[in-house]
Amino acid sequence: MRKTLILLFLLLLSACASDPNAAFIQGTWISNADSAGAGSGQLAVEWQFSRGGFILQQEIDPGEWMFSQGSYRVVESEEDVVMVELYNISGDRFTYNNLPVTYKIEIDREAGKIRINSREFERAE
Repeated sequence: MRKTLILLFLLLLSACASDPNAAFIQGTWISNADSAGAGSGQLAVEWQFSRGGFILQQEIDPGEWMFSQGSYRVVESEEDVVMVELYNISGDRFTYNNLPVTYKIEIDREAGKIRINSREFERAE
């Protein structure tokens, strides 16, 4: 009985261990036209991840923004890649008929950057 309780406790403890990839993406991440390179046609984008919630702001024309928010959960996390599923999405974008959307986030810890949909983001200061 004692061994069973210890094993159960260890399993619970390991399940509560924090995922380093999920911890790394917490905060505000920005990618702007300047960082995308001159003539790229890309406008500013800002992602914010905070304990299961997200906010996305996208510049659709210079000075005109679209806003979305909702919840996210980590569906896969290995090495320097984390897959997040966005759900309960509301706002100007990402309606997708109320269906969840999955994004692959690549992490570059050394540079302190992430990549979402092949676009590089740096942590906002």
